[in-house]
Amino acid sequence: MSSNRLCTPTAVCRVPIFAAKRKSTSEIKINVTTPWGKGQIKGRLDQRHHDVLDAVFFARTSSRATSEGDVVVTVDSSRLRAILGPRRWKIRHIVGCLRDLRAAEIELTDCYAGETDWTGIVMRVTESDASPPGRRKGAWTVDRKPDPRRGLSTKHSVREGLLWEVTISKSWVRLLREMQTLYPVEVLRLRYGECQALARLIICHRDPTLDLATALDGIGIEDRRRRKEARDRFVAEAAALEAIGVVIRGGVVTRDVRQSPGGVEDVSGRAQVGVRQSLGHVRQSPGGCPAEPRSYRYL
Repeated sequence: MSSNRLCTPTAVCRVPIFAAKRKSTSEIKINVTTPWGKGQIKGRLDQRHHDVLDAVFFARTSSRATSEGDVVVTVDSSRLRAILGPRRWKIRHIVGCLRDLRAAEIELTDCYAGETDWTGIVMRVTESDASPPGRRKGAWTVDRKPDPRRGLSTKHSVREGLLWEVTISKSWVRLLREMQTLYPVEVLRLRYGECQALARLIICHRDPTLDLATALDGIGIEDRRRRKEARDRFVAEAAALEAIGVVIRGGVVTRDVRQSPGGVEDVSGRAQVGVRQSLGHVRQSPGGCPAEPRSYRYL
């Protein structure tokens, strides 16, 4: 598996079922329409939930398919928090996102494939107090009491260090099998949800060139006040966006692969080996990148 790239379905980068913000305060029901398809979302889903879902696959120790077609992913909760960012994330935040993902209802229509899925994302989470494989001897586990004299924090959650089995729905797995996008872990470090949504939208295409208004439509921001706020946040995070290859110049958003660390130029449509083995073949265009709808490529 690549050491610095996360995997996500290309469809959910292009159809904004995850709101372009980092904190949803209430449950909402929204409808979104883009050149690639339509989505109806009922729940509380934002970029934090997208982060957690992708990080679960990235941090997994193993995965297996069930007879119903779902995939059970085993993950160490401590490693999951470390990938998301321990200063920014607490275990209770991750648990809250997983609960929201389990409760959410999504109807996603692909206008090119002519298919509609009505589903959840996370079907079930099972906790185990078994020690994760490979944990070094003497490392902190939930069975040991924190002792400040030995340098162990007293602020650990009782859930930190547990093994979680996260069951992902077969519909989400199908989206991963159809087409994937790899993106750098630095996207998780962006401060604003609008910047994260924009980065995922741009990275999931090979040679995107969008005016800023079209990009804002693409990430589901239509309100005038929120569009102005998003522009201000793009300016505030311009350097971080450029570091991952998302460049905004003169009201136009492009992707500069020369500025992308960790081989971001190869992210679109390339399956990680572990994901390919557990989830199946990924459809690609002959050039190694996923085929793009003409209506978007030439905007």
